[in-house]
Amino acid sequence: MTLYAIRCTLLYRGYYMGRLGPQARKLFEVTEKKEVAKRSSASKKYTFVFPIDLMKQVKHSAVEQERTVSDWVTEAMKKALDGR
Repeated sequence: MTLYAIRCTLLYRGYYMGRLGPQARKLFEVTEKKEVAKRSSASKKYTFVFPIDLMKQVKHSAVEQERTVSDWVTEAMKKALDGR
């Protein structure tokens, strides 16, 4: 068995699941299927340019909260607009 096969087996069994982000965990969910919550309104892609250090912080925070970066940014933007 190759090292890659062993690591995949361990990942599948959950040994390394704590180290994976929310998107990677979804790849290994086979026993329970969750309905994906639809966004409250239509979504559209936009491109923004952020400083690298800021995006690193955003990504780390999103992973810690087990959310996608898009969901994290959406929530932050809503909070900023509500606080005006």
